[in-house]
Amino acid sequence: MNRRRFTRASALLALAALGLSSAAPARADWDKLRETGILKVAVYKEFAPFSDNGAGIDVDLAQALAAKLGLKLSLLPFPADEELADDLRNMVWKGHYLGYGPADVMMHVPVDNRLMADNPQVRIFAPYYVETLRLVRSARSIPQFEGMQSLAGKRIGVEKVSLSGMLMLGEGEGRFRDQVHIYPSAGEALASMIASGLPS
Repeated sequence: MNRRRFTRASALLALAALGLSSAAPARADWDKLRETGILKVAVYKEFAPFSDNGAGIDVDLAQALAAKLGLKLSLLPFPADEELADDLRNMVWKGHYLGYGPADVMMHVPVDNRLMADNPQVRIFAPYYVETLRLVRSARSIPQFEGMQSLAGKRIGVEKVSLSGMLMLGEGEGRFRDQVHIYPSAGEALASMIASGLPS
């Protein structure tokens, strides 16, 4: 029987919006929102239970935020790109080259100091969810997990549109990128590991 070991980590998730450097732009943006009467909120596609087909936890929070501001909600569902920085560029501060976006707010963004430093155009604020990550490894292939260096040279499986995927693809400026395999679900990644006997 393939023995497995578990390692946990937690991450705080928040909202992201266009970074504002002074009160004047903030006032101008608020006036523009009130003029249109619409709050555009970006949410990930196929990301149940948070956002999928116009429903989910993030959608409920977006509706509550729009209602609190006295605005109508306009959802902008979008597929996750390879890196979170691409999502922030396409959905928050620039807009997609196909003309989609930008949104006023994006949901489900990690509260991460490095991410903030690398994306100064964006303000990450209002944490609302703590996500727990779990690393499942083959005890035969990785007898002891002693940090990220233990994954060097190993096949790594992650769920699409997930914090674990973002972390593994971005870790060490992409040093694990060629080892990362993206699966439709965490269950399929686990099944692949069990079937192959390799850490997935």
